[in-house]
Amino acid sequence: MPQPPPLLPHLLFEQPVPLLIVLGAATLALILIARRRNDRRLLVWAGGVTLLALAVVVMSKLVVTQRERLNDRTRELVAATAPLDVAHLRTLFAPDAVLLGPEGQSLGQGEEILARLDMRIRIDPIQRQDVRNVQAQVLSDREAVTYLELKTTFKGGEVTDEHPTTWLITWTRQPDGAWQMRSARWMTWRGQPAPLGWF
Repeated sequence: MPQPPPLLPHLLFEQPVPLLIVLGAATLALILIARRRNDRRLLVWAGGVTLLALAVVVMSKLVVTQRERLNDRTRELVAATAPLDVAHLRTLFAPDAVLLGPEGQSLGQGEEILARLDMRIRIDPIQRQDVRNVQAQVLSDREAVTYLELKTTFKGGEVTDEHPTTWLITWTRQPDGAWQMRSARWMTWRGQPAPLGWF
C-alpha cells in the first residue's frame, strides 16, 4: 500500500474541503463575536480568513499534483479496458511493461498482455469497470506506484457477475512528463490471492 500523502499539500491542493470547513467555521465565529463585542477588528480578521479560503479554492483548482495525475492515469488505464482500446493501452504501457501475479511472478509482457487481455475479454465480456479506490505515491521524480481497488462486472446472457480485485501498479515517468505503466501486479480476487489461470 502507498504511504499517506504529505498532509499540507494534500489539504491545500488535493482535498481542500476539510480545510475550507475549518476556515468557514472560523470566519463565522469571528463575525458572531465581532457583533457581540462591536469590534470591527474581528470583522477585518474574518475578512482575512475568507480571503485565505478563496486562495485555497483557487490553488486547488490551478495546481494539479503528481499524485492527482497518477490517480487520473490509473482511471484512464482502467477505462481503456471497457470497452477494450488496445491502441490507447499501448500509449499507457512503458516499453518494458509487465503483468505480475500476487507473488510477483510474470504473467506476460507488452504485446503479450494485450493479446491475452483481448482473448480473455472475448470469452468473458466486461460490462462495467468501477474504480472503488485509488491511492498514488510518488517514489521519486521518475518512479511512482498506485494501489487500485476495482470492481469488474462481466456479462453473459442475462447473468451479471461482479468481481472485486486489487492491483499494485508501478509507473515510470517519461522525458515528456507522461507517466507510463511499468508493471501491474494483480494482488487479490474476491479477497483471495489472484488466480493465475484467468490470464
